[in-house]
Amino acid sequence: MHTAPVHTYSIHFGTETPNELEFSSLVAEHCQTQHHILEITFRDMWEHLPETMFYLDVPIGDPLTVQNLLVGKLAIENVQTTLNIEGGVPCFGDPKNQPILINILYGAINNQDSLQAYLIAFQKCALDVPQLLRIEIRQSLKNKLSVFSHDSNSDANYLNKVMSLNFKFKSID
Repeated sequence: MHTAPVHTYSIHFGTETPNELEFSSLVAEHCQTQHHILEITFRDMWEHLPETMFYLDVPIGDPLTVQNLLVGKLAIENVQTTLNIEGGVPCFGDPKNQPILINILYGAINNQDSLQAYLIAFQKCALDVPQLLRIEIRQSLKNKLSVFSHDSNSDANYLNKVMSLNFKFKSID
């Protein structure tokens, strides 16, 4: 549906670090995009940190800010507008969601609770959340409204609830 070539971009940090180039290249080939790969060293990140901070309108601690600036500098050579799925990656099968997806596919085999799969995916507060979800605490909060109420109480399946919450609350920086 595009008259101009579609450009895609991937970042990697050298051969000694894990990367997704194999997968991004497959997607680019499948979608027939002009794919660009940017290698960023830790030295590049350090050197571009002051410039990145200059462009920020609010102080944030996102570890991908410098990389986003550098890929933007590369992209401006070909396009005027970019769409960055860095924040939306969880909605597109991010590796952090693999335990959730595996649980949906094989839950009957491994008998893993969907909440446990979600916690494994993020490893955030994994030990605290079961305490916070004790029945007496859940009951006391049952009728309280929260920003999560609409999605949490929807008729959607568990995966769609998680994806919706990820998209609405996690991908907004």
